[in-house]
Amino acid sequence: MASILKRTFINLLISLMGLLFAFIALEIALRLISYFKKPEVVHLDERPWFFVRPDDNRRELKNRKYVIPKPAGEFRVAAVGDSFTFPHMLQFDDVYANRLERILSQRLPVDGKFNSVRVINYGTPGLSTLFEVRAVKQAVREGADLVILQITLNDAEFHTFTEISQKHPEAYAFGPLKISKEKTPLLYYSKALGFIATRLHNTRTHKDYIRYHRELFEKPDTWSAFAQSIRNIKHLTEKNGVKLFAFIFPIFTFKLDRDYPFFNTHDKITRLLAENKIPHADLLYAYYGLDNSRLQVVVGHDSHPNEIAHRIAAEQVYLWLSYFNLIPDELKLKHICHHHISKRRCKTKFKRLFRGRKIPSGYFKNELMDLHILGKSHNHNISS
Repeated sequence: MASILKRTFINLLISLMGLLFAFIALEIALRLISYFKKPEVVHLDERPWFFVRPDDNRRELKNRKYVIPKPAGEFRVAAVGDSFTFPHMLQFDDVYANRLERILSQRLPVDGKFNSVRVINYGTPGLSTLFEVRAVKQAVREGADLVILQITLNDAEFHTFTEISQKHPEAYAFGPLKISKEKTPLLYYSKALGFIATRLHNTRTHKDYIRYHRELFEKPDTWSAFAQSIRNIKHLTEKNGVKLFAFIFPIFTFKLDRDYPFFNTHDKITRLLAENKIPHADLLYAYYGLDNSRLQVVVGHDSHPNEIAHRIAAEQVYLWLSYFNLIPDELKLKHICHHHISKRRCKTKFKRLFRGRKIPSGYFKNELMDLHILGKSHNHNISS
């Protein structure tokens, strides 16, 4: 019995010594790396040095002044959404709404019909679909001919994430681990402990961040409120003779490839829009395969869409608006070229524009609102 205890003690001691040796080796290695590491290249801030406020509208940063009631000869579009529609850290005319206005204005004036196009930005940071119903009411009241509803994957919230995280900071600490001399001296002075703690924190917060957004569309209370808000917006626009289009932005925090964690959430929202006969598009597949860091407004720190992401969104929204005949024929572009430089005549066939893009084979059928197909999940076998 004594020999067994002695052997067990020796094995345990050897294991502890091995762990201690590994810890010391890791500590030395991390200190050597930090000592010999080349100074980091200073990345200049790519965000605007200043923000232009439209000269004719001193009230806000997102719109030029517009007239109420809508003047004769104007086609008016309302872009409703949250901070993905609002010019977050962007010039006001770099967001998809203003780029779309530029596209729709290419053929103006149209004799006897249109002399102007306005895309009014109703985007407000922190709004969920529940509260965007008010914005749609305002847009309809101010003369919108078409409402574009932008959807992101936190739109089922009852409250903003800031409010939720302040009430439950321990459950929603998604940011980087804060290490300081005062509060976490062991992690501050030990490179190894700091490294291990940071890795564990990042793994946990990554999973929690995904879980938080998935549960918004899985919990009965938040899902039913979101679905009812969509139906309310549909009823509101239909009752007033206003056309409605909805599109879904992906979350640019994650790689936009097979490992993107929200395919099922996109599918669920898409089915809801189809069941309510709302023309829609899922822009995940417009960004699929792109480096998500090239689409973030501040790489690694703020995953709101940047100028590139907004330009892609504007092009996609125009294509789908045109396809669904939600804009007047007189405002549709006469020619769209598949290539920037081409000796051939420009082609306007819709599907040709997607040639060579990495998109699912069922994309077009799904987006054309075939309810039988939409009842199934997207085909994620990507075809080039």
